[in-house]
Amino acid sequence: MLIFRYPWFIYSFLVPCYGSLKPGFSQLQRGHRLDRKLIQSFTELSFLDCVIECLVTPRCKSVNYFKGANFCELNYENKTTAETMYMDNAGWVYSEKEHWPKGLAGACSNSNCQLNETCKHKRYSEDKFFECVLSDCGIPDLKGIDLNTTRREDAIGIHRRIHASCSDGYSQSGSGRLICQSNGQWKYNIVCEVTVPLELAFGKPAEQSSTYLLHGPEYAVDDITKWHKVARAFVFILLISMHSKRSEEWALQYQETSWHSEKHPETSAISKNYKKFATRRLQLKMQVS
Repeated sequence: MLIFRYPWFIYSFLVPCYGSLKPGFSQLQRGHRLDRKLIQSFTELSFLDCVIECLVTPRCKSVNYFKGANFCELNYENKTTAETMYMDNAGWVYSEKEHWPKGLAGACSNSNCQLNETCKHKRYSEDKFFECVLSDCGIPDLKGIDLNTTRREDAIGIHRRIHASCSDGYSQSGSGRLICQSNGQWKYNIVCEVTVPLELAFGKPAEQSSTYLLHGPEYAVDDITKWHKVARAFVFILLISMHSKRSEEWALQYQETSWHSEKHPETSAISKNYKKFATRRLQLKMQVS
């Protein structure tokens, strides 16, 4: 039988309070486990130690426990929030955090640890009975990433890793491996880029241009059109800056065939300012000549 690895005062607390543990034991889900929602896993833990690990970890919502190997898994979801991941699995026991008394956590029951931290009891401290240490890197939220392809052993805990892919409509580069570093930050080896439709790549209008993304910022067809207008303004400035009669005529012709033939008269602020400046300068130069 495994001995509790927590301080003696927690063990002594359990004996008189065993009655309060009955609700937790009565709601155990034997032969079940929650899949692919791991924070961290531990070996050589008793079942109650596994429950305590969950109680001292704010992000933890449930545990999986394999009695045959004394193997503990902490989950960041439960069977209600991740119903499709709750499955039959012989030899496993599933239990939820809310079924157990907070007092099992000892001094950590009143900790102020953050969501990505876990509370650790301090055995030889006179002024403080616990400390908060980083427990995980959180759930990755990189744009375009798909976490439905994670593997059975993947976890978000410190020094753990997960395998991800890109969502539909994105192209992937990199191995897809994410590593949780000791500073609580993910190290990504995946880049998800939007797959640009052919009609957009060749300058043809798209039915819902606002849905197309590239490297994060939004570039709709209307936005691309505005950038074309800005580019034309720069060409106009370049032509009138050549200080020749012929270039001025070209500039005037370019103005007539470009700006005045717009289907959409609105332009960006930059384009408008350049148009006003360039047109006025051209008029003055032609008057002088």
